[in-house]
Amino acid sequence: MSPKTLSSSLSALKTTGSVFGVFLSNGDRVLFQDAPFSEARIAELATTLDDIALYFVQENRSPDQLSFGFDGGNLLVFIEGEHRLAVFFHHAGEVDLLAEFARSFMKDFVSSVLIEDFQAMGVSRAQDRTNGNTARIAAQAKAPIDPTSPIQPIQPIR
Repeated sequence: MSPKTLSSSLSALKTTGSVFGVFLSNGDRVLFQDAPFSEARIAELATTLDDIALYFVQENRSPDQLSFGFDGGNLLVFIEGEHRLAVFFHHAGEVDLLAEFARSFMKDFVSSVLIEDFQAMGVSRAQDRTNGNTARIAAQAKAPIDPTSPIQPIQPIR
């Protein structure tokens, strides 16, 4: 996902309901932030969210969505692999609507990251995979076929 697409998508999310801040991180590295907090506070929150996600992994649990209330607002967090999306908003009743929009964004974002990673693998790995499949298919084709039952012609229905 290009930086321009990322920025416009998250800016659109920020205009939804009572949202007053959004940030996206990869682990403890902030990828995008548009929130009324200092960069140091956002970086600290990104690290804390990464620690929370790690705790759940250690407990063999894998939540994809968390919601917190705090003095002055609410925080909705999406966890997808190493990526975290945090949405700050005022009205708790909007959590389901915001979750729907944020989940759609996360699916698109993670899909684009996977596609970019696949493209970055390069042609050589794709060719290795193709050559490996070709060798396997050729080996199967050379093996004699042993039918499990004789083939009989179809009898017409009378």
